[in-house]
Amino acid sequence: MSWLAEILRKEHRSCADCGLGPTHLYDPGRAGSLGEHASYEEPGGASGIPLCSTCLGSHMARDLSSFQGRCLLFEPSFGPDALVYRSLEEEGEGGWPPEQVAAARGCLERLGARCDRCGGEGRYLWIAVERDANLWAGDWLAGLADGTLAPSDTLCGRCAAARLVGAMEERGLQFEAIVPPRDAPAGADGAIFCSEI
Repeated sequence: MSWLAEILRKEHRSCADCGLGPTHLYDPGRAGSLGEHASYEEPGGASGIPLCSTCLGSHMARDLSSFQGRCLLFEPSFGPDALVYRSLEEEGEGGWPPEQVAAARGCLERLGARCDRCGGEGRYLWIAVERDANLWAGDWLAGLADGTLAPSDTLCGRCAAARLVGAMEERGLQFEAIVPPRDAPAGADGAIFCSEI
């Protein structure tokens, strides 16, 4: 019965911008720093700004457009309920093996200078993923390294946000944490994928 309560809770949490639902929780731990938005925290520990998919698109477009590095953007799929940015330079537990980082950097070297959709500055490399892929943290770059996943389109921040939100809506996904590439140093390489927080 707890799964039913979880579903009802997600569907009845209201968007901080427009008041509609259901919502995703955006930018956990930083919500209070975003001006008019107060941090939302649930008894289970989930925090962030509750946003419906439409409002999420504008927040993501702003954050993805301000990112000054290069980023692999894996299409969201069923599985973990967090969509997170991680730097390719991450060390320690949860870090990627060198051969996977090399495969990711190899893909990013082929990133086009211009967005394939609008001609804006290319920063994101879209990687299509099966709807029910159920990939976890260590699986994303491993898929690039072994050739089961391959990049396709170059996108700017605005088009990347639109494509992400479109994929979420099409697949009926709601995320309990969406972590954008905020505060990443200029020129950083990273990846956005479904994982645990």
